[in-house]
Amino acid sequence: MLLMLDYGIYYEFLPVSEWEKENPTTITLDEVKLNENYAIIITTNAGLWRYKIGDTVAFTSLSPFRIRITGRTAHFINAFGEELIIENADKAIQAACHATGAIIKRIHCRTGLFQ
Repeated sequence: MLLMLDYGIYYEFLPVSEWEKENPTTITLDEVKLNENYAIIITTNAGLWRYKIGDTVAFTSLSPFRIRITGRTAHFINAFGEELIIENADKAIQAACHATGAIIKRIHCRTGLFQ
């Protein structure tokens, strides 16, 4: 998706390494890197102030700025420093199924049901 920059929205990005810190440091568009996961924080001229929308994104292009949705911040697991997001879990499950011939219809976790 193309990130629209001229619609009265100020974007900040929260790197994975900062997600669980008490006082996380956010970065601006000039600091983002390709293919790294960030949580989006927006401020709008309509009144939202540093709103965490709950999506995680990765940049696929820096000129123009293009993103792809990689998951939700609620689906982020970092109990032991593994920094796992649903996208990575899905890829691992697909690789395991491909290698073993297994077929999985549904996966249930406490944050939701993924098919």
